[in-house]
Amino acid sequence: MKYELTDEIIEVAGRKLHRIRALVDIITPCGRPVRKGELGGWVEEEHNLSQYGNAWIYDDAQVYDNACVGEDARVCGDAKIYGNAHIYKRAEVSGKAQVYNDAYIDNDAKVYGRTLICGIAHVCGVAQVFGNAKVLGEAKINDQAKVYGNAKVRGSAQVYGESEVCGIADVHGDTNLCGDAWIRDNECYLTIKGLGSRYRDTTIFKTRNGDVVVRCGCFYGTLTEFVNEVGITHGDSKYAKEYLALVELAKIHFGIEK
Repeated sequence: MKYELTDEIIEVAGRKLHRIRALVDIITPCGRPVRKGELGGWVEEEHNLSQYGNAWIYDDAQVYDNACVGEDARVCGDAKIYGNAHIYKRAEVSGKAQVYNDAYIDNDAKVYGRTLICGIAHVCGVAQVFGNAKVLGEAKINDQAKVYGNAKVRGSAQVYGESEVCGIADVHGDTNLCGDAWIRDNECYLTIKGLGSRYRDTTIFKTRNGDVVVRCGCFYGTLTEFVNEVGITHGDSKYAKEYLALVELAKIHFGIEK
């Protein structure tokens, strides 16, 4: 065993949480080392923090309900992990962040600030969610993506690559942001579903350097490249007309005159 529950108890949401004490030295890969006898944060039951690996709960962080912190993960500051949430691998949750429901944080992801991660949201890769951001529903944040400020990512939206969602942006539905998307508000992207022969979801968005690009199925490229691909794939069919109409709509939306 690497830790024990002490007799120091607090009550949170009608549950009794125990402060933990290390029984051995714990060296987390990227966190502060924990020495034998050092006090940690709070858990309701032993299942909230794995007795295996180097996972640790620091400071006044709280983990309760059926939530679990395992492998080499770290929970610090005043963070709260509850419901059925899981924090695994080398992930870190800190600040006043709250992770709950069936949310899953893993790989080298970092969640901090006053963020909320809930639903069955998944934050992984080396993604970062911070500030007052919220990731809700079935949303996925992956790779080197960042979500911060007062931004929301929800529904079945996916944000990956080196994308950034910030400011007051509300990314939702089946939006798919990749590459170096830079979404500061809701005018920076549009998503439409049901077009083409496979009724795909198509997202058109701004990048960090101001370009407007398209993500549709396996395609990722500029509006011009998209028009060329549509011509090759669909000729002058109904599906081509749908996609070309979408391109014209995108030009209006993003103020493109050509």
